[in-house]
Amino acid sequence: ACCRSCVLTLSSYDRLMDTVAYAADQNRVTTATEKTSWAEYYQPLRFNCTAFRCLLNLSHPKGNKITMVGKDGLLRSIAYVIGLQTSQWVGIPQTLNDMATQTRRFAMSTLRNIASAPPEQKYRLCSFKNGILLDALCTAAQDVHDPVAKEKSFAVIFNLVCSNTVELLTMHPQLLELLVDAVSSSHPCHPHGSQGGKHSKVELSEMPYQSLVSLSHVAHYLSYSARIRLENALSIVKATRGM
Repeated sequence: ACCRSCVLTLSSYDRLMDTVAYAADQNRVTTATEKTSWAEYYQPLRFNCTAFRCLLNLSHPKGNKITMVGKDGLLRSIAYVIGLQTSQWVGIPQTLNDMATQTRRFAMSTLRNIASAPPEQKYRLCSFKNGILLDALCTAAQDVHDPVAKEKSFAVIFNLVCSNTVELLTMHPQLLELLVDAVSSSHPCHPHGSQGGKHSKVELSEMPYQSLVSLSHVAHYLSYSARIRLENALSIVKATRGM
């Protein structure tokens, strides 16, 4: 389902998305179950990777985005997969690590797509189960072992910003600080900023900065305490960038 016409055709089958979403959520339960050997993780992870690749393709049409946001099981599964940190799995075979990493990236790209849905759906994503998707994104944003996942997490956050979500995003206990840290550490003037080289594109991403700018554009919807919190964050960023 790589081309637009194929995706639209598949989307016309009402039960297809339900089936794939159900499969992804059931696999969340399967992979969370304690195993006696790494070999027992292979089939569940392979199944999960395939399911999320399909969901990524299905997440492009606007109507599908809205439908997917309404599926609790799918959102739980996305949060679980995004929050995985295979670097902490002692002794994991490289094949499994690569598969888990790819699955995580498919899940994040799926979330990035559905996060571009209308404001009502953005709010549901941010508020779902007391913010477990935001928590998972913050976990990914701190993963130094997977810069691609880190980059994708900020892209999702950027897509989530709107007047309906600005309060939730600003008042999240980690998110705002992570955006500020990402902007500060990626700036060339920062002692830990990019010095060029092959990773500079990821390190110098403007997405965290653009997310903060987008938050500032809807700051008039914030409560007083949230507005002060955002203003303090923006002050740090301005100082870092010499504005």
